[in-house]
Amino acid sequence: MESGTEMRNTMKFLRLAVVLASTAMLIVSPGPASAAPAGCPFPTMISNETDLLNLASNAACLSLSWSQVTNITLTTDPWVPIANFEGTYDGNSYSITGLRLNGNNAGLFGVGNAGATIKNLAVTVSASNGGDNVGAIVGLSGGRLVIQNVQAYGTVTGSAQVGGLVGSTSNAVGADGTRITNSSFTGTVSATGNNVGGLLGTTSFGAAGTTVTITNSTVDASISGASQVGGLVGSTSDEDVIVTGSSLVGSGSITGTGNNVGGLVGRTGNGAAGTSITITNSSASRSVSGASSVGGLLGATAAEQATVTGSSKAGLTTVQGSGQWVGGLVGLTGNGAAGTTFSIIQSGANGNVVGGGDYVGGLLGSSGARQVTISASSRINGIVQGSGESVGGLIGT
Repeated sequence: MESGTEMRNTMKFLRLAVVLASTAMLIVSPGPASAAPAGCPFPTMISNETDLLNLASNAACLSLSWSQVTNITLTTDPWVPIANFEGTYDGNSYSITGLRLNGNNAGLFGVGNAGATIKNLAVTVSASNGGDNVGAIVGLSGGRLVIQNVQAYGTVTGSAQVGGLVGSTSNAVGADGTRITNSSFTGTVSATGNNVGGLLGTTSFGAAGTTVTITNSTVDASISGASQVGGLVGSTSDEDVIVTGSSLVGSGSITGTGNNVGGLVGRTGNGAAGTSITITNSSASRSVSGASSVGGLLGATAAEQATVTGSSKAGLTTVQGSGQWVGGLVGLTGNGAAGTTFSIIQSGANGNVVGGGDYVGGLLGSSGARQVTISASSRINGIVQGSGESVGGLIGT
């Protein structure tokens, strides 16, 4: 018979064994890994092309948050966009390659009216034969759109409303219109028609009170189209436009066969009261050419207030227009309405400025604004030349 002491030691040993066994059971007991959420029959982890196709196939999945967990190569030719996506897609710094664009509204995604967020993703376009509304990431967005830390590579082509990242967005009233942050495009963007940009082709039906924001983003691409062609943005409607810390780099050109061509932005605004565009700490280094309203940074704007601060047309490249309103920084600004203002502050333009008609300036071709301010800004190198009236070292008229 065990003594009292031996019995107590035995009981302690048994209790310890029970605890260890329970702990072991807890350690090896598996949890429900990436279980399908209610209403959507698929787990929200993206590990291959089939997972992307599953996401696109079920309406209950389109408003959820999705997470990519590995690099993916697409084989579907052409790719059918994930239409009406209204959730969040996090690429977790993985890539998608082999994207083949074709037809209208072509992109990895098409975004529904409620808007979407796409972030931390790299996409390579391997073939493009687009129509209207074409972009590597989003062809057509019906609402609020956030693009964050996204890179795209390749050649993006189409008819009109073509962008390196986003073809076209339609923004409802609200502070969160279209936001592109810490993102880039490298390659070529070209269209036979209007509204072509290195990041964003156009915002159509945009309303005053909505903001288009481009922050800390870069384009290294040649870009071509007809009218409204820009290194970052082709055109916007009556949204406020804010470009900060962003740039067009590399060699090559921004080319439009028509009007409103800019190193950063082609054209903004339709003249609505209270609208604005601000370009801050941004630059463009490529040559820019078009017909009329051509600028090293901004082709034309009808916004009520336009401001360029701490920004530059860099490099010994040429800004050239075959027509009028050609400027080293801005081609044409203002709509002549009372209260319109235009300012260039601590900014400069480098390289030649050549116009084929009237209103050619080293910084500003022409302004219809009631108040124009140029402060601590200058021309560096190059000639300013026009074949008509109103040609100036800083301002045409």
